[in-house]
Amino acid sequence: MASRDGITHAREDELFHLTIGSGVPLLALHGGPGWDHSYLRSALDPLGDVAAITYTDLPGNGRSPGPTTEREWKSLRVSDVADQIDQLRERLGITRMILFGHSFGGAVAQEYALRHPDRLYGLILVASYPAFDYAPVVLDGMLRVATEAQRAALLEAFSAPLRDDSHFRDVWQTVLRLYFSEGAARAGDDAFANSIPRAAAYNWGVQVALRDFSTLERLRELELPVLIVSGDQDRMAPLEHAALRLVRGIGGAELEVFEGAGHFPFVEQPSRWETAVRRWLSRMIGDDRGGARQDEERAG
Repeated sequence: MASRDGITHAREDELFHLTIGSGVPLLALHGGPGWDHSYLRSALDPLGDVAAITYTDLPGNGRSPGPTTEREWKSLRVSDVADQIDQLRERLGITRMILFGHSFGGAVAQEYALRHPDRLYGLILVASYPAFDYAPVVLDGMLRVATEAQRAALLEAFSAPLRDDSHFRDVWQTVLRLYFSEGAARAGDDAFANSIPRAAAYNWGVQVALRDFSTLERLRELELPVLIVSGDQDRMAPLEHAALRLVRGIGGAELEVFEGAGHFPFVEQPSRWETAVRRWLSRMIGDDRGGARQDEERAG
């Protein structure tokens, strides 16, 4: 399967993935569920001079195969997705890596880190949360600023299932601007221009995955470098329900709060994003205790 860069990396029976750049391995997990990796490209591609960035579409999302029956979707857990990500890591021949997760991708990244800590240098969690137990807060916050059309779409989205991929695309395009700060409401249009919507994955997220997921009681087990990035105008992952709970649970985690940014801080404030992540990666790559530099040299 070829990427738009002309790089062929995935068979039809495994998760879609493509790798750009060189340096310390960094595996990127997109949010949703129901989205794909494409909206992450503008944020992470510029880091290809210091990291070998592998993008993947989570199971049943974007270009990746996944469950084909309702029963299979209902039996799938976030921990299962984390294990599929580890299978991808093994196929790629990566010993250790940095794991990036945005929103729901951050939930998968947390689960991965708890299950496979020895395979990671560190985590980058953006607009993510340790449990999605505050859905009424999200809905209330969005409804307060929504247009009439957005209100109708939100109520459809929060009462999934959505009918099909076309229905999901229509709903998502209607509510997308609510995920951004007021001053950057149009920023997501370009970011999601190439996205492939998957209603079945979205329905699974709302009906199964997010209801079951929680790392609240296990975060203290994470003993690795973690960068947490949050926008202070994020209606989907408000600071007090998301980033601050992660920081309180993970000892030594670093928090970067982007003032004036919503759920996609790397889209709204790309310069600040790149500066913050490069600074953190620089310490990771240059820290002999982390082992990233030695592993790179052995691989070379």
